[in-house]
Amino acid sequence: MYIEVKPNMDDLPSSVADDLAIRTLCHRFSHCVISRDAQAFRACWTEDGVWDIGAPMNVHLVGADAITEGFTHLMATWEFFVQMPHAGVVEVVGNRATSSWVMNEVGKPVQQPGQPQKGHLNYSTYTDELVRENGVWRFGLRRYRFLYLDETPLAGQVL
Repeated sequence: MYIEVKPNMDDLPSSVADDLAIRTLCHRFSHCVISRDAQAFRACWTEDGVWDIGAPMNVHLVGADAITEGFTHLMATWEFFVQMPHAGVVEVVGNRATSSWVMNEVGKPVQQPGQPQKGHLNYSTYTDELVRENGVWRFGLRRYRFLYLDETPLAGQVL
């Protein structure tokens, strides 16, 4: 279950408040992935948002509905999946912003009959274009690029 916590931004300079709101959005995104919360995930996007995941997945989704449907489909392929954002950089100009994040993911795909078991460990980057709509920051574009991928079966077990 996702509980939205809204920090009190009234006492912060606008640049700090915007930076914090965008960082919170990125962390909320990862929390939605881990908890598989499609409704909260959808709320992270503009209506005309674009989610672009590069090779080897090659996924390109346009619009909040398509992104949410794609998210639901992708999450169904994982028995276990954790996404962790690191080293975020945010730049705000008015009602638009960019951000860049180093990501780490660990997962265990659902076993397919007759196929060898795979694991999933990767390091990647997200580069983002964000839009402030009615005072709320949302992703207009998230571009994901893999830097390192290891599909060796995981040694541990899902609890």
